[in-house]
Amino acid sequence: QLGELCTERDPCDPHKGLFCDFGSPANRKIGVCTAKDGAPCVFGGTVYRSGESFQSSCKYQCTCLDGAVGCVPLCSMDVRLPSPDCPFPRRVKLPGKCCEEWVCDEPKDHTVVGPALAAYRLEDTFGPDPTMMRANCLVQTT
Repeated sequence: QLGELCTERDPCDPHKGLFCDFGSPANRKIGVCTAKDGAPCVFGGTVYRSGESFQSSCKYQCTCLDGAVGCVPLCSMDVRLPSPDCPFPRRVKLPGKCCEEWVCDEPKDHTVVGPALAAYRLEDTFGPDPTMMRANCLVQTT
């Protein structure tokens, strides 16, 4: 696989356009699997040509470049909370939409401290999309 160690006895996969780069002539024992210029990429069981762009899902735009896949998010990673006029915000996936959006919910019980919660509210943290977790790591491009 791209970026993995290789030897003459444990070569890289030539069907993926990879070769074992040993670096300097003095070091001929262990190398690193490197892609030839223009090598294709295999992503999700599909082969893409070097330079080809594709959407891996509605959330990511990816590009194959010399055997490596780089992806950029298409959804806004807007972690800023809505205005204080929305004291109970939630990010939800709306029907027919791919990306999550902010919605403002009314509190279930109205209390005197309700308006004060606009200044102090718990913020959700957002990590990587678990559906995009794969054994092969992606290179993020900008």
